[in-house]
Amino acid sequence: MKTKAEKELEFEIDCFKGMLKSCHTYGGIKKDDKYLRKYKDTLGIKLFNEILEEYEEYLKENYIIEENVHTDPEGLTYNSLTKINKS
Repeated sequence: MKTKAEKELEFEIDCFKGMLKSCHTYGGIKKDDKYLRKYKDTLGIKLFNEILEEYEEYLKENYIIEENVHTDPEGLTYNSLTKINKS
């Protein structure tokens, strides 16, 4: 059974990966991105860098970015990640 601290860390890592996915989809992942700063504080620099490097590589190898897949009523366009079929 996981401790409360382990569950909180796991949740924070999941949130970080979600933000990395979003950054990747919209312009790329940059370590100094304002959306990632909070995770550097909560995860610590070592774990932050480790997850960032591994997950960025995973995203590049397993997904393609499809741009402008949707436009909302206000004219904003959205991108999407599509999993690469490696069969």
